[in-house]
Amino acid sequence: MNFFLDTTILYNDPFLANTHNKTLVNMTKNHNFRIYISDVVYQENKNHYLNRLEDINKQINEILYKQKGIATVLPSIIQPINIDLELKKLEDHYNDLGNNNIVTILPVNNSILPELINRSIHRKKPFTDKKQEFRDAIIWLTYAHYAETMDLEDCYFITDNISDFFKNNKIHPDLEQDSKRFTPVKKVFSLLNKPEIQSKVKSSATMDWIDDQNMNQEKWINLFSDSVTLYEFDAMDVFSIESDYLIDIGYVSGIYTDGAISITEVQILHVNIEDTAIVDDEINLKGSIDADCTVEIILFHQGDILSTIERILTVKREFYADWDQETGRIAYITIENSQTTDDNNSDKLIKMIDDLRIDD
Repeated sequence: MNFFLDTTILYNDPFLANTHNKTLVNMTKNHNFRIYISDVVYQENKNHYLNRLEDINKQINEILYKQKGIATVLPSIIQPINIDLELKKLEDHYNDLGNNNIVTILPVNNSILPELINRSIHRKKPFTDKKQEFRDAIIWLTYAHYAETMDLEDCYFITDNISDFFKNNKIHPDLEQDSKRFTPVKKVFSLLNKPEIQSKVKSSATMDWIDDQNMNQEKWINLFSDSVTLYEFDAMDVFSIESDYLIDIGYVSGIYTDGAISITEVQILHVNIEDTAIVDDEINLKGSIDADCTVEIILFHQGDILSTIERILTVKREFYADWDQETGRIAYITIENSQTTDDNNSDKLIKMIDDLRIDD
């Protein structure tokens, strides 16, 4: 089995260490499969990681600057990240993966340059009328050239970029002219759950362990309630709704307010397990969580605390998670999509404003 990764798979997980990516790496190691990464993908991964580190350092430096003169131990706890050291860790990690025959980084073959120019001119995939994606073309042609040269079988191309590479859930016909060896896959979880993969890696002992848990809805709720933190529900849609709510307060009351927003409590109402991928002793779950989130808003007016408001928002979080056999807990969870519903009506808002009784 040969797995070829696009940049999108590494975008939020540069070390291939979270949920299904970790399982992919372990599966590749245990079953003598192989992961391939174009040097373009590798360099993009390093550059994106660098940008993230620089952004974090910018935020840290802003915090350190703002707290100057305050008697606090904060500076000894929070310090800017050593970016060179972190990039060295990333490089060492991929060197280790390479030395263990798990990941192969493929250099760009200079022979593909004429074809890149030709496709750019004639807008052949992955080029389009709207953009010229040299990066995507280099990645694809590197993979196609290598697969054909090495006569590889069971090749999977994993990417979220379906618009440039796929058509009707298949490799685009323009790209199939380069190689017909690839099966397209959008998510690593989908790869892990493919029947031809599961037939090689599914563990009967792990299946028996799952059966022994006798899971029902109450147990699923308890499992995720014990394992999932407030952070997993801390999404932009919550803060977007609450920011709009602050604007509504100002509009209804005629009073300018500012606010600090935080989620203080989560009550999980329902857990829906859509699919399970078993790889040796690892259990990957795909599903969704419905929950009520208690959101606390501290209102400020002219620098003073005006009021504290608690609101309940109904949220839905789609997730991928690792279920650890040794601890019985959710070891890691990744939120893919989020939806939030605001059930608070304008009458409640007006009553709240009336209760504030501000003398401006």
